[in-house]
Amino acid sequence: MKSVYAEFLNSFLDVSEPLKVVVDNSNGSTGEFAKGAFKHRALELKFLNDKPDGRFPAHGPNPLDHGSTTQLKKTVLKQKADLGVIFDGDGDRALFVDNLGRLIDQDIISRLLINYLKPKKVVIDTSTSDVVRKAFSKDIKVFASKPGPYYIVGVMRARGASYGSERSGHYYFHLKCPRLRGKPKYIYLNSGILSAVFVINAFSEIKKRGLTPAKWANKFRTLYFRFRGEVNAKDRGVVVKKLIEHFRRSGKKVSTADGITVREPGYWFNVRLSKTESVIRITAEAKDKKTLSALRKNLIILIKRFK
Repeated sequence: MKSVYAEFLNSFLDVSEPLKVVVDNSNGSTGEFAKGAFKHRALELKFLNDKPDGRFPAHGPNPLDHGSTTQLKKTVLKQKADLGVIFDGDGDRALFVDNLGRLIDQDIISRLLINYLKPKKVVIDTSTSDVVRKAFSKDIKVFASKPGPYYIVGVMRARGASYGSERSGHYYFHLKCPRLRGKPKYIYLNSGILSAVFVINAFSEIKKRGLTPAKWANKFRTLYFRFRGEVNAKDRGVVVKKLIEHFRRSGKKVSTADGITVREPGYWFNVRLSKTESVIRITAEAKDKKTLSALRKNLIILIKRFK
């Protein structure tokens, strides 16, 4: 079964320009499949932590945690690689490092995947950057969803979307899956390895145009300025409820699809309850640093007042 799954993932690999890639499996489940999935004569691969080990001796299994990508970044620079990939422990998330050893923001990766896959309908979570939300023509319809596979895939089904993404490094695909018995069927797949396959394909095409991952990503790094943080609060639900009341009284157009979201010319923000921790998550974005700084300060003052 291992080889069948690896072969299925490998069938999507289409490398048009040679790439050197470092893959960190985080001692998780992807170590069983990644070598087969990335097998291609145009790829030079360096694998890290590819032996599954539930003690996670190299670093923690969450690539978003501080220090988890340190080894990958150093290895990309040492190997002079084009790209670095890191998976979480169970292999459903992937993060990426450019050729200069810098983490590529998940929203920039989402834009890359949309450019490459060219879906007609896209589902994103409520904290996704305008780098994605405002990137495309009217030919691509973008729908917002609460974060989490249950919600993202639910909206994808309802809207007939073939691609979805979350800030956490989850990417979702609606594609044809061969069956061992019977006819092929279309499935919704949330796979870190398949995400990496498509990202490798996309950066291979970009390299053919003379651009490195760093140069390509740089075009989007300063389109908007972002703040993401979290605040501990005993009565989290009460805080969000009071924020909703406050901004409605001030005349703002408020969305409550996931916490509170306010969008105004030049900025937007979302404040919501974490699904996995007892914290309030804040995402704010603006076209300039001054506006972002004032927005961040105001939000934190209000949250602390309502705690």
